Amino acid sequence: VAPEGCNINTACNCVDSSETTLSISQVQNILKNNGYGQYMQEKTFVSGQADGICGDETRSAILAFQKDNEIQCDGCVGDETENKMKELGLLKSLESPTDLKVSSQMFFISSSALLRNFSIW
Repeated sequence: VAPEGCNINTACNCVDSSETTLSISQVQNILKNNGYGQYMQEKTFVSGQADGICGDETRSAILAFQKDNEIQCDGCVGDETENKMKELGLLKSLESPTDLKVSSQMFFISSSALLRNFSIW
């Protein structure tokens, strides 16, 4: 049951891939880490990790987030919902310091290999 003022978009699988690159698991983690975990405890995080399934719990958390932030309330994460998450700084939780460290190391390794290969010519 959708909250008052919300119209569930049942054609959407929680994430509109034509408008956002976020995965369902990423959305679940963002919402869990930012006060919407109470909607997703029983099934979504049963193993301790996001299950990546667009079920009733995930859709309820998305609807609650959208309603709280006064944006289109349809249970589907598209550009408007993603932009609100960015505005609130919630997407920063997707990049841990470990991820950034690995990325910079990989860049350094790739750059070094490129320079070695380039100097052969």
